[in-house]
Amino acid sequence: MNIKGDKQVYIYIYVDDFIITGNDDKGIKDIKGKLGKEFKISDLGELKYFLGIEVVYGKSGIYLMQRKYMLDVLFKRLTQPIATNTKLFSSDGEILEDAEPYRGIIGSLIYESITRPDLCYVGVLSQFMQTNI
Repeated sequence: MNIKGDKQVYIYIYVDDFIITGNDDKGIKDIKGKLGKEFKISDLGELKYFLGIEVVYGKSGIYLMQRKYMLDVLFKRLTQPIATNTKLFSSDGEILEDAEPYRGIIGSLIYESITRPDLCYVGVLSQFMQTNI
């Protein structure tokens, strides 16, 4: 973060991906130039998608959503989603030979619950992803 008076520049970093943003175009350009001298970087332009979060620009502000991420998770991994009124008990059902796809979905839904608190119940599902055979 670089703040000089009313001018602000922020750098958000995750592993080898980062966002540079702020209200100081010259400051952003300077930081990009300095980073470009030290590292091979690519300027992808206006932020549209980052770490599974879609960025949509509207008249009243910027909206963050995970619509594409959720569609990828829910509709590409499983062909038969669980019914919404299903009661889960650890003593019921058969042990899955390959629970890995389900574990991946549960993990993705837990990640999604960061921005969607209405999905917080998904943590209960994770209790049924382990067997003690």
